[in-house]
Amino acid sequence: MSDLTSIILTLPLSSTSLYDLIVTHRPFSHPSSLSQTSLSKFLNRLTATLTSRDTSSQDRIAACSVARQVIDQDIEGHVLSRSAKIWIPACLSQLGTPSSTTLPSLELIVVIIEHSSTYPSFERESVQPILGKLAVTICKLLSAPEPSTIRPLLEKTKQLIAHSPAPWRPSVPSLRNILIGLIMAPADYNTAIAASDVLASLCLCGGKAQVGESWKGGMRDALGGFGTALSGVSQDAWVEEIVRVVPPPAPAGFEQPADPIQRLATSVVRLGSWTQIILAYLRFHSPRPVPVPIAQIVAAGLRCLNLTLDTPIVAYISPLHHAALIASLPKIWSSGLSLLAGIATSVGDHLFPQLSQILDHSTWLAEKIPQTHIQIHTQLLRFHRLIFDLYPPALVAVEYPTRLLKVCLARMNPLLESRSLPLMDENEGGSKKGKKRARGGEDGLVGGLEGKERRDLAGDESEGIVEALLLAKLLHPTPLLSTSLLTFSIRLHLALHLRLFSFPPTSTTQCIRRALYDVLQSALLIPSARGTEQGWKTVIIATLDASEMNSEKVDLLLHPTLPPLHRSAPPIERGEEKALREELGFSVVGDDGMDGVEEGDSSARDRHPVQSQVGVTPIAKQSRQPLLPIASSVTAAPPPSVAASLSRVDPLSNSTTTAEASNQDTQGGAAVQAVDIESIEVSLKPEAPLIADSIPFMSTSNVLLADKGKSKAVETSEVRIGTDNESEGIPELDSGSSDEDMDDEEEEEEGDQDQD
Repeated sequence: MSDLTSIILTLPLSSTSLYDLIVTHRPFSHPSSLSQTSLSKFLNRLTATLTSRDTSSQDRIAACSVARQVIDQDIEGHVLSRSAKIWIPACLSQLGTPSSTTLPSLELIVVIIEHSSTYPSFERESVQPILGKLAVTICKLLSAPEPSTIRPLLEKTKQLIAHSPAPWRPSVPSLRNILIGLIMAPADYNTAIAASDVLASLCLCGGKAQVGESWKGGMRDALGGFGTALSGVSQDAWVEEIVRVVPPPAPAGFEQPADPIQRLATSVVRLGSWTQIILAYLRFHSPRPVPVPIAQIVAAGLRCLNLTLDTPIVAYISPLHHAALIASLPKIWSSGLSLLAGIATSVGDHLFPQLSQILDHSTWLAEKIPQTHIQIHTQLLRFHRLIFDLYPPALVAVEYPTRLLKVCLARMNPLLESRSLPLMDENEGGSKKGKKRARGGEDGLVGGLEGKERRDLAGDESEGIVEALLLAKLLHPTPLLSTSLLTFSIRLHLALHLRLFSFPPTSTTQCIRRALYDVLQSALLIPSARGTEQGWKTVIIATLDASEMNSEKVDLLLHPTLPPLHRSAPPIERGEEKALREELGFSVVGDDGMDGVEEGDSSARDRHPVQSQVGVTPIAKQSRQPLLPIASSVTAAPPPSVAASLSRVDPLSNSTTTAEASNQDTQGGAAVQAVDIESIEVSLKPEAPLIADSIPFMSTSNVLLADKGKSKAVETSEVRIGTDNESEGIPELDSGSSDEDMDDEEEEEEGDQDQD
């Protein structure tokens, strides 16, 4: 320790090595154990640097940083009682004139004041006499702040008010006006939040007994200002509904411009500022209970959500004013969602009576907002994720989770969309210019996948997709959720999981892939008693990487001492699920409306102008493999033939490697025949993204079969691998002959014995 002390004494205060040594080795934890001569020399050097007027700014800033570390490490209070009483006046004098040393000096004063509560005598003698002067000095600094120091200054002010609120009581009126001015015209978003927190903490200055009344008055003024700002937005523009919960009167001193466009701009800014003030009051930790006006806050938030593109507009509005109204809608919606999220986080279960009304407005808004408003869609998804984190979906009507799950699935379109490339005309060419166009077309054809390349995701789109996945994870376990909707959602998530293998390994795709893993893993724990387990659990386990899965969740299904799983076949798409898929705007292989058209038939494509514009994408020819008979039910594990056929599924291809067609003969016996697939053609609707990377349970589709130059459409039969409730999971073995034939043979044998 003596060697370390000697090194500390030799290093200058501005050296970074000195600060690192003090932080790492903490030599001032027990100052009484150090050499008193060396300790006195070091503290005298700090005092001389802080009190001298000839000290450079760099040395003074370094001295303040070292002094803060020394006081933080001193658990005996030796340095605090010996030198801090000299440092406080020296630092307080630096706060009078704004400079580069203002913030370090204030930070040192705050550290001394916070540690002084442990030593009452030092606090009474050295700290309390300077708190009133410190409050006045800080108010002067906040009245003309520097942009670089405004936010740290506000944070230190909040700490000082929380530690000693009484000395700030005379400065409350002037400080409130200064803070409201900073909030109404913020330099940035973080500055408005910091100023709002300081404004809410002023409730402590009146004493603990008056905290409730101070908080109530501040919240009343904030709600009144919010209502006035929203009225200024809709004045002379929108025809609002009758306000059922009347907001309190607005505080004085917030006049609005007479010009409609200027009034709109000013009101939108004030709307966001009053929103931050209300949220700050809701975040404030009060030492006493406070009356929260839940109904008024909810009414203010829903009033923002009611203003949409469909809201009636007065006939005499100007086009410029109308355009400004449309541009201000996202900010209005954001303010309403922030209020509703803040009140939900603050009051918890007390908001439950208002929950249905909130979900009515928020779900309707999520369905009506155009898909181009990506940021507000992301905020809506985040808001609903917060709501269902606080209140499980089972507590609300099943209508809301159903509609919101459809919204989540629609937000995943960018992952499945493809961008068409211009197709090169075969007759084009001959000239140099034509050859250049041809080479450009060839480069695009080779660069993309068979004439279609993946569309890059923007940052806002990827964030919206992650929020949609996180919300879908919460909505899947809804007890009364439709079976077709749940099955289609699981099918789509598996398709997205396989689709992501074709994306470059960026941070965005890694976040989406991690969210997909969480959704699929949570789907494994959905209770099967609801009748929704139709084989997709087995497919999820077989598809996901075992190294990345949560073993605690999977072990609940695959424990070696538990009974074997009934591994049903993956569910086949029914009519209800197909209608749901078409409603959401998705298409799969076989839904192109081009069945029965040969590849070279150009006249048939001419009859489908929309599809001919997008282009017909050929899929690689399939390998010919004979079909194998499959048992009617499986209990412990699928037969080797089924396991082998499932293992041949390529997760990156657009189709499976086998196709099945069953024909019934005239005698009622089932004959399974092999089908040769020469070529398959699919087309993509421009408004419906293709669910790429075919999943094992994409079964019912029409394929084009080419037989000796002739094409005919054959609809694949549905093959079910399920458990018969009557047979209790025991598979029925087929000997190849019917029971009637066996009875006839027994009668013939008995007749021959009688004749003998």
